[in-house]
Amino acid sequence: MPTCGKCKLDFNTCKEYSKHQKRCIVGLSDSVTITIPELGQITVQMNEQNNYQCHCTVGGCSKEGGFSTLEGLKKHLRKRKTWVNPSNVSHW
Repeated sequence: MPTCGKCKLDFNTCKEYSKHQKRCIVGLSDSVTITIPELGQITVQMNEQNNYQCHCTVGGCSKEGGFSTLEGLKKHLRKRKTWVNPSNVSHW
């Protein structure tokens, strides 16, 4: 029975554990700095649903709920090639 090393939850299958491991946020801060070659270093915040929030446009990203994994967000940002610093926009 696999056990998460971060939150100590037990799982019945390796598939369940693998899915959980990508999303487990125990011990993580509410933000992380990542590097996207086209954009440089950016700081990504987690939203209320514990997803990584995208700020690729001023009007808001089409993926309103955010991304469950950093890899999903990185893939999205490589396509968009834009990032709006939320602290520079008054409605965030």
